[in-house]
Amino acid sequence: MDYSFKKLNEINGVTTFYTKPSTIHQYNTAEEVLKDYTDLLDHIGSNKWKWIIDGDGFEIKYALEMKTGMGVAKLLTGSHGDNLQEIKIINPSLFIRAILQVLLPILNTNTRKKVKIYSDRYYSLLEFL
Repeated sequence: MDYSFKKLNEINGVTTFYTKPSTIHQYNTAEEVLKDYTDLLDHIGSNKWKWIIDGDGFEIKYALEMKTGMGVAKLLTGSHGDNLQEIKIINPSLFIRAILQVLLPILNTNTRKKVKIYSDRYYSLLEFL
């Protein structure tokens, strides 16, 4: 999948997904990206899920894709938001922080509380598995 939204594991009925936007090499429409996200989340049904977003290498060219970010925000506040347990943002770049300043206020309070930003040092994905 070009969009870097990958299922990592499932433990005790909770599926963990991973996204690293800087590894995306083929850019398609926001609709295509969001369809892939939705399809994977539809596949797990009503099971709980977690999301690790790795901001390492996230540059301005990704930050300009606000339509995708807004679509993800709608996804999180819609039907798939109820089953979301948490979002861990690791290695947030300056541009990730800028996007969060725009997106977090439009999320409902319950969803905002699920977002954890890890910025005190560089994190490896392996630390969260």
